Amino acid sequence: MRSLRRPSNYWDPPSWAPDASHPEWLRRSLVPVHLVCGPPAAGKTTFVRQRAGADELIIDLDEIRSKLSGNALHADFGRLIGPALAERNRILAPLAEPSQWQAAWLIIGEPIPAARQWWRNALGPGTTYVLATPPAQCHQRIDADPSRRAVASEHKAAVDEWWRRYRRTVGDNTTGGLATETRPNLEGRSPEGADYHRLYNLRRWRRRSRYQLQQQPLCQACAALGVVEPAAVADHIEPHNGDLRSFLLGELQSLCGAHHSGAKQSSERAGVSFSSEIGPDGLPIDPRHPAYR
Repeated sequence: MRSLRRPSNYWDPPSWAPDASHPEWLRRSLVPVHLVCGPPAAGKTTFVRQRAGADELIIDLDEIRSKLSGNALHADFGRLIGPALAERNRILAPLAEPSQWQAAWLIIGEPIPAARQWWRNALGPGTTYVLATPPAQCHQRIDADPSRRAVASEHKAAVDEWWRRYRRTVGDNTTGGLATETRPNLEGRSPEGADYHRLYNLRRWRRRSRYQLQQQPLCQACAALGVVEPAAVADHIEPHNGDLRSFLLGELQSLCGAHHSGAKQSSERAGVSFSSEIGPDGLPIDPRHPAYR
């Protein structure tokens, strides 16, 4: 008997329907929208709540479904898909207009690179996080979660299906889920870390970083390499070292998550003020490189 299971690279195509899983009519957001992807019980909601500010919108299909039904979280897994998607899309749509939100977090599964890229193209700048929590760990969390007890088998099957279809791609910030286990707080930070945290939560900085990504939505480091990649971070070209004036007035560049957390921060930790990355022409891409002095 032929299996009816979908191919591993299949994803629901964009549609103009109000309850589309990928709404074709969606306009680009005016604020960064961060995608958080992963299988059930990967820790996506916890991951987002550890990072989202009070003025950042969280969009979680499980929570939407729970509010629509009046039932406990996860109780309606696999049901109310259409109404929940329509409500999610209704919440997403106003992000294309000026609003109270400084950023948004969209929690989705999306194991397929093409689907994640569709969201990036549709919504505009933001970081894509993939919580690649191992299947055994997801199963263990499902067994330990009373809210999933009635749908444990369905959740475990969905975990296995996500991993069957998952493909990693350039631009994903991938974590094994370990970052979701502890909640960071100012009390546990060093004095320097707490000062940096406060700087990045300044409303003036949030406005400025959002404007930078609107004006330069593509990663400038990727562009120098001949690659087109949405930017996710407004980065200080010269390290500000916690100085308020440098932080608020220093020149910025737009970078993708991989470039910002990779070569750029490695150089800064080593005390080097330039990137040593080489472009397709064999020359350094950073104009501050000693080769140009």
